[in-house]
Amino acid sequence: MDSKEKKKKKSSSKDKKRRHSSSSSQGKMGSKKVVSSLEDCMIWIQQEQKNLREAAFGNTLVALKEETEKQRKKHALITEFKGFMEKIRSKKYTEEEVGNMDTAYDSLLTLSLERQKCLESLTKIVEIEELFQKVSAEVDTRALELVSQQQEVNEQILYDANTAKTYQSCMGAVKKSWSWLSDLTWCMEVHESHAAEYHKFFHEVKHYEDSLAQFISEMSKSTREKYAKQNKNVQQQILDIRETTRRLLELQTTVETLFERSGTIVPLKWRKEMPPNPLKMKALAAYEHKDFVVAEDDEVTLLDNTHGTKWKVRSASGVESIAPAILFLIPSPDSEAVDKANGLRQRMVNIWEHSLRTLRSQTLRLLTRVINGVDSSELGVLNPAQTQDVMKLLKDSLRKLRIDEPGGADLRDFLHSIHSFAKLLQDSKVDQDEGRRHSATKFFVEWKQVEKMVDTFEELAIYADDYTNTVDKSSNTKYYLCFDDEGKLRWCSNGYIERMKHVELDTDIPLTIEHNEVQLMIIFEKAQDDDEEQQSDMMTVSSALETIEEEMFSSDFMRESQTFSITGVLDPRTDEIVSIFSAVADGIVDRKDGVYRNPVTGESMPIPEAMNRGFII
Repeated sequence: MDSKEKKKKKSSSKDKKRRHSSSSSQGKMGSKKVVSSLEDCMIWIQQEQKNLREAAFGNTLVALKEETEKQRKKHALITEFKGFMEKIRSKKYTEEEVGNMDTAYDSLLTLSLERQKCLESLTKIVEIEELFQKVSAEVDTRALELVSQQQEVNEQILYDANTAKTYQSCMGAVKKSWSWLSDLTWCMEVHESHAAEYHKFFHEVKHYEDSLAQFISEMSKSTREKYAKQNKNVQQQILDIRETTRRLLELQTTVETLFERSGTIVPLKWRKEMPPNPLKMKALAAYEHKDFVVAEDDEVTLLDNTHGTKWKVRSASGVESIAPAILFLIPSPDSEAVDKANGLRQRMVNIWEHSLRTLRSQTLRLLTRVINGVDSSELGVLNPAQTQDVMKLLKDSLRKLRIDEPGGADLRDFLHSIHSFAKLLQDSKVDQDEGRRHSATKFFVEWKQVEKMVDTFEELAIYADDYTNTVDKSSNTKYYLCFDDEGKLRWCSNGYIERMKHVELDTDIPLTIEHNEVQLMIIFEKAQDDDEEQQSDMMTVSSALETIEEEMFSSDFMRESQTFSITGVLDPRTDEIVSIFSAVADGIVDRKDGVYRNPVTGESMPIPEAMNRGFII
């Protein structure tokens, strides 16, 4: 072998070692190239973010344990990467570039921690799988043992008529025992379903609390950046207002959905803690023990739950007994869930108001810049009709931008500019030069864009006011959970209390008060007769008066209330379905006047009629 071939072989061997070293490093940190530059560092961070977002969670215990172990190693890798980033700082990069890298890494670290936390929560849920497996295995084992024992007993028994009767009775009891276990299994399914809804509700509430906080943070950051640049134009502002409105409406829809769901969440807390007062519960299955008898859906009273799986309860007939806790459901609502939902609604109101103030300030500042940028010579090219249109726009802007509300320096500058501009417009003389008509058209088109921006802001303000009024109205309204005709719980704001008939009591006969209870009100929804709020008194009565005849109550007045949602609107200009937001923005749907309008012909009709004719879906 000559010297050239030897050198080539050595070089090939070195390349293999180098590739092996690089591959080994890739197993640890992705690649040695990762730390060679800030750009490569950002690529690695972005790729890891993508991997975490797309990673599966698994829904079985085995799959979750595997994913948890993978995530543990992944998180250690991400934590270790912080040291490699320090080497990048020593190189010549701008402060902004290094800051962007730190921000991206912090986002990656947060994403990794959130995934790790989520996997831990999921593991706690799915670990119940082991309990189910044990119960299932125990059921199978006992069934096999019972059959085996029965075969051994059968060989020793001499059957006669009496034995046959006993056997038949035993078979009936066996069927009832397995049926009883089936009832308990169904009860377990009900409790599992409510526990799942309880956890999902509070999990979603926490998520959207963070989402609302993030929205405010993003808006504040965006506002600071726009203050610094000062190069925003009218069209960009229109797009920003529309995008903000769209995001707010999405968040509002979710918050309102959570508010509706809050009334269906059962108070799991009182299954583990002793409630301050006796609670009414519903029996999920029939149960009988000595004199204590309840049927499915019967109402019972919880007296003591300190023994965990065995509760002391009282039936509607007044008989007390110890019964399995799994049989009973403490009905909704859960006060903590309702409070959380109301808190979210109030936050949503605050975000609408904050967004309104922020975008109003931006719009005022932008309008001031536009007005101050108008040259007096431009006003002379407007004809009288165009001048009147501009004057009308200025007056409408004062109303739509709510100059009667506090606005600080931005409002003062705007009012000063608009006053000077109006005076300049009135004093301007019409230029008769035919060659400048094109300039007038261009100026008028630009002001039409300004008008569109102001109208877009007004739409945002209408949405904000509408939601604020809705929340304020509901905050001052007493809500009751009532069953509708289909047996589903829903919130009722209009109701009355049918009081019990007057009963004469013999004061000479002493009454022994054994249990003081706050009696439940019987609520029926009906149209409210006046604006006065219905007042209800809390009554404490003796347990001797617990049984009340059904005919003492009436439900003569019922009102069916329905809601509808708009999924799309027919644009008469293109015969295409557009979103409700686009329809409002383009003037097809006028929420203020409650009409559907053809922007081309100007024809309009009430929204209900448009829905009946299929223009609004």
